[in-house]
Formats: sequence, C-alpha cells, structure tokens
Amino acid sequence: MKDARAKGATPILVAPPTRATFSGNTLGDQSSLHAADMQAVATAENVAFIDLTSITTDWYNQLEPNGWQAYHALGTDATHNNRAGAGRSPGSSPPPSSRRRSASARTCDR
Repeated sequence: MKDARAKGATPILVAPPTRATFSGNTLGDQSSLHAADMQAVATAENVAFIDLTSITTDWYNQLEPNGWQAYHALGTDATHNNRAGAGRSPGSSPPPSSRRRSASARTCDR
C-alpha cells in the first residue's frame, strides 16, 4: 500500500468472493478466505475495505445448494464464475461487450 500511495493511488482492499461449498442448506465456513484479517489490515492502514466474502455468502445462501451451478464455470467449479456469474454475482459487473474474450474464458461458459 505504501508504494501505491507513493504513486498517488488510493488502495482498496477487497476480500475474495466466497466459494460455493455448502453444508446442508447453507454455505460452509469461509474463514479460510481471511476476510477478517483483511479487514484488520484495512483498518490499521486506514484504507477502504469491501467484504466481498460476506456479500457473496449472503447471495449464495439465497441461491441454496442447487442454485449456484448456473453461475459457475462448467457448473461444477465452486470457485470461478462463468459469464452468467460475472454479471449476476453481487459486487461484480459484466465485462464490456466490446471486450474480446479469450479462449479460456469461452471454455468456462460450457
């Protein structure tokens, strides 16, 4: 953050989105994503913090155990969104339609 500030940038820390790992009808523990640690660093460094882990946890819990697959790569990857997920998951926005998509991104849509 020190280097970013020295160059005139405004640091913002963003916790990663949750993983679609359910335990029954709700998501399992997401503490391994370290959102609380990131929040502590943001507070100590006096920078903005976006808790995407909590935001996406709430969303996945609304989708329930069988609803997340439509938004994830290959319908089985609990971590990576597909194109539909990129536009629907909270805290994200769809890629510009003018952007050329890579072969690997197209593969994730299957």
